[in-house]
Amino acid sequence: MYITPLLVPTVGRPGVAAMMLPLAFGIAHSGVILVGELTWPRPGGMVRRARLAHRGLLQAIPVWLLRTAIGTLVTGIVVIAVGAVTADRYDRSITVHAGDGLVEGAASPYVGSGYGLPALVGLGCLLALTTAALLVVANRPAIVTDDADVEGALRRASAQRVLRGATAAAMILVAGLVTVSGLAIRSAAKTAAQAARLEDLPVGAVASLLPWVGGALALIGLVGGVVGIGVLFIRTRVPVPAAELVTTEQ
Repeated sequence: MYITPLLVPTVGRPGVAAMMLPLAFGIAHSGVILVGELTWPRPGGMVRRARLAHRGLLQAIPVWLLRTAIGTLVTGIVVIAVGAVTADRYDRSITVHAGDGLVEGAASPYVGSGYGLPALVGLGCLLALTTAALLVVANRPAIVTDDADVEGALRRASAQRVLRGATAAAMILVAGLVTVSGLAIRSAAKTAAQAARLEDLPVGAVASLLPWVGGALALIGLVGGVVGIGVLFIRTRVPVPAAELVTTEQ
């Protein structure tokens, strides 16, 4: 019987730190915008006007961006949960068996609890800070203007600035987890299959299929990362020129 050696390094700080870089950017981005929204100037002057309008937390958020953010968060939770269940005893690698369980192959990094828990905590912090910033945007004082569309467009633009950075950061993180995990699955399965062939053992359906599954996951992760970068640069245009706004000095 031949068993491939299982050599898995310990979870290193550089690996976890590199994984957390997108979240660090997202948290910093949301924090800076939150500070800016908290200092939003209130209307002044002898005469002040206010239009009565309901402003919910999600009302000012573009629908496509909200759906993207929710989908990214759900995908991240699912990826971390599946990784925690399928990881081996090292919690940061995956082991694939072949040859009726007589040989195996292992690869790392893989989104087990060693990487999944820090990512989950980071996503939770990003979610809390982003929600706080969106609440501030939804409840900030309205600008002084005779055009309700301008007020709505500016509020939507502010909400998008908050959410697009957080969504892009989360998408890049989740895409990275999917990519490295897919590559680990592919590597472990190919190693197990090669070991089975060397010992004239049946490879099995799992070890034969997983290299393709891992490759597909890696490709999906790469595409998701590129899309996440693109989300960061999408802007909402205000339809009315700023010169048409009625300022408090007029």
